[in-house]
Amino acid sequence: MIRLYAKDSLVKDKELELNDKDSHYLCTVMRLNEGDDFHYFNENDGEFLAKIIKPHKKKALIKLIGQIEPVKKSKELHLYLCPLKKDTTNFAVEKATECGATHIHFIKTDYTNATRVNVERLQAVAKEAAEQCCRLDIPKILDIVSLEKALIEWPDHLCPIIAAEDGRGQSIKAIEKSISSCDTLNKLTPALFIGPEGGFSDYEFERLSALDYSQFLDLGPLILRAETAVVVGLSLLNTLER
Repeated sequence: MIRLYAKDSLVKDKELELNDKDSHYLCTVMRLNEGDDFHYFNENDGEFLAKIIKPHKKKALIKLIGQIEPVKKSKELHLYLCPLKKDTTNFAVEKATECGATHIHFIKTDYTNATRVNVERLQAVAKEAAEQCCRLDIPKILDIVSLEKALIEWPDHLCPIIAAEDGRGQSIKAIEKSISSCDTLNKLTPALFIGPEGGFSDYEFERLSALDYSQFLDLGPLILRAETAVVVGLSLLNTLER
């Protein structure tokens, strides 16, 4: 079933005129006609069955038939990532969305090559990924800041979990044990750090280690590409009971 994210508020029997982009996608690309169904959703109202009332390539008219999925809030999960090449960054954002990240922060480190990100484009990538993977919400993409700035402004409700190589990290089971044995740590929200292609510098590891409750996660014996580490790291964090 076709799914589209809705910026509008969704209420049963409400009629809506779609914007140019969504109208074109449904009526031109997907060739939906009068009476055809699709799913319309957002994080505030849940998911609704919608029907095309008047097909149009720019101003399609739809009607909301009824709610099929109630509102379900995603568990907060943060990702701190260095920008990569355009296609690779797109892939990382897509997979982070599929793996449940709610906030994707871009950071500049000593070994980061790219220094800018197109937040609007990446937000669109996240939207399309959410539509495909049956999420009701879309991750928030945050513009790039230096690692130093991110650490200075570190939110006290986050637990920094740094993907580490060269034997610096511990298993997800060991991290889970540490979290479960500490009441304060158990209440924090996981925030995964993935370094650039050259890894974090020694100084950056020291700065990350200095954060309260920081944990270093072992992703396995092989050296992973950054985009692969995103998938592996977030998947491991999803196994934590919280």
